[in-house]
Amino acid sequence: MTFRHIPALILTPLFFLSACGPATTAVDCGDGESFEAGGETYCVYRSAITEEGFTCPSDVSTGRRLEGLVVCSSGGGEIPAEFFDALPGRFPDEPLPTGECVNVLCDLDSLCRGGSCAVPQTEETCLDACGDGCPAPGEQPCASDGQNYCNTCTIECKGLTVAEDASTCDQQTEQECLDACGDGCPALEFQPCASDGELYCNGCTIECKGLTVEADSSTCTE
Repeated sequence: MTFRHIPALILTPLFFLSACGPATTAVDCGDGESFEAGGETYCVYRSAITEEGFTCPSDVSTGRRLEGLVVCSSGGGEIPAEFFDALPGRFPDEPLPTGECVNVLCDLDSLCRGGSCAVPQTEETCLDACGDGCPAPGEQPCASDGQNYCNTCTIECKGLTVAEDASTCDQQTEQECLDACGDGCPALEFQPCASDGELYCNGCTIECKGLTVEADSSTCTE
């Protein structure tokens, strides 16, 4: 071997080190998918396996949601476009976000809607926002499940739609409702107070009139 060959041998490992760049840290993603992008390792999990007590691996401890997926990374910074480009091929059966939410990551307790992240409403919080007012029977909107509800807000909170044909709901008239309440009526001091400031024989009568029972009975005059 001549000396002129030695520099080439020395340079060969240096060439491969510089060409390959820094090695990414090995991360055990468990039941998730491992992604390499921009020199970083990411773990991606289907939301079905992250519902109860899920925590990201320690090496990629920051978890964010992307529609039905959870992405674990080593920090909260931006994720390169090549990562998002690879998702359709790896998760062809998942509903991936489109439009303004296409590459938007949100906290684990929120979802992207219209390009921004927000905590989704539960049915309970949605119904609370609808209020307590309720029209009398015969005036309540009919829903796609064949039931009448106080308002369209309540129908939407329950994931229903307003029925195109209101006759699909068997709705009592106010008088039919009152007849079903019966004729008995307690003494004045035991009669419930309604939201119109009047006393009625029972809560059934109040509901038939599209009113609500007042917690503070002092608002009604005997």
